[in-house]
Amino acid sequence: MDVCEWSESTLDQADRQRIQLGHRLASNSCRRIAKRWKSSVLENIVGREFLPRGCGVVTRRPTLIQLYPTQSEEYAIFGHKEDEKFTDFKAVKEEIAAQMPERLNFSSVPIELKIYSPRVLKLTLVDLPGLVRVAIDGQPEQHIRDVREMILNYIKQPECLILAVSPANQDLATSDALEIARQVDPERLRTIGC
Repeated sequence: MDVCEWSESTLDQADRQRIQLGHRLASNSCRRIAKRWKSSVLENIVGREFLPRGCGVVTRRPTLIQLYPTQSEEYAIFGHKEDEKFTDFKAVKEEIAAQMPERLNFSSVPIELKIYSPRVLKLTLVDLPGLVRVAIDGQPEQHIRDVREMILNYIKQPECLILAVSPANQDLATSDALEIARQVDPERLRTIGC
């Protein structure tokens, strides 16, 4: 749509949604970031809990989350189950968990998820695995490099905004997320760090 075609009320509505989004992030995410970090931030953007939780590295495969605003109905559709509409977001969480590789493995093939909701702006998010610093429990050392390369492949794209989430109790000067973001965005023009 050409900028000239936007009506004033459409622009006002978009501004209100951006303000609401910013308020949700500021009021909900930042104070809970120490407990649930990255998942909590993404879920606050969506307005729903839908990402798996657990100990250790839970996200072992990218989840490509495409958000589509609707007038009323709220549901999700997976790329691998296009004929099935998920209205229960607990079931969405379970399906994402079921699509993750086994405990010691990673995959760069994304889980595709579309979320339709009156709570969202049209936006695409990618939930990536966290950086692995030490291979544990028989994990190959190669996983450290594989995960880093997977993350770099997404964030090096110039149209990508990088949400670099760090634990609240970590000094930002030693943040792994900000360090890897700096590699592809040294001037921090497209990095949001928290």
